[in-house]
Amino acid sequence: MLDGRRLHPNADRSAMRGAGGTAQPLFVSLVACLWIAALALFAWCVVLEHGAVRRIEFTLVTETIRPELGRAYLVDLRPELPPWLGCRGDTLSTGSSSDLELREDGVPLGPACAAHQSIRDDAGGRFSHWHQHLIFSASDGSDPRTNGRVYTVSATPRAAAWIETTAALLALAATLLGVIVWGSPSGRMMRLLPLGAFVLTAVLLLVLWNATIRTVAPSFAGVQADSSSYLDASTIRTIGYPLILRAITAVAGDLRPLVTVQVNALILSYILLSASVAVVLG
Repeated sequence: MLDGRRLHPNADRSAMRGAGGTAQPLFVSLVACLWIAALALFAWCVVLEHGAVRRIEFTLVTETIRPELGRAYLVDLRPELPPWLGCRGDTLSTGSSSDLELREDGVPLGPACAAHQSIRDDAGGRFSHWHQHLIFSASDGSDPRTNGRVYTVSATPRAAAWIETTAALLALAATLLGVIVWGSPSGRMMRLLPLGAFVLTAVLLLVLWNATIRTVAPSFAGVQADSSSYLDASTIRTIGYPLILRAITAVAGDLRPLVTVQVNALILSYILLSASVAVVLG
């Protein structure tokens, strides 16, 4: 009883339901916008990775070149590129993946992807595009900052690393928001819409990460110092992981699909955990 009026016992609940129903379409729209942004960024990455993109070319600025060791010199390539572009260099996991070309007064230098110690000791125009840095030498081993020659770099552009990271974060935000919307109280039809958005988000997240894995994951099975303790029976390891490795080897013939299996297992566990939390809280 309030001011002589009797409130229905479910009045507060109905009001909350109405408020939630009003806000829910906004959240659904936000989930959709987040996914559109994530997929747009990912599409940009795919186009640059696999599309016929014109190579970019620029001249190294003398002031940005600094000594490395021996007769090798180092320059950071990132300031030479627009913030949304990068050049894929060689790494320990991808091996020789760079297609960068270096010219001295228009004459191609090389060999490319040279061992760093050989660049320092032998010079001769050897160079290495390592991550986002260029380690190189002049054709005669002189100092490229003072020898008066012009050094030109050309390479196929790739999306900058921050774009891939942003796309992944947007997809994660869309997933979490989809879970919140899915678990919020509303009518039956409005409840089905977030459920569909959550399922679609989960599927797109799996597709996104699998496409990313195929792009950036190494095509070989990395062997570390402790690999034998996992591959063979060992008293210091539990039996579960070696069994998984043996199962993958039995099905695929080797361990190259291991990264894909591990990441998919991690994502599926996140999806199941999110769904469980939504059910408990909803």
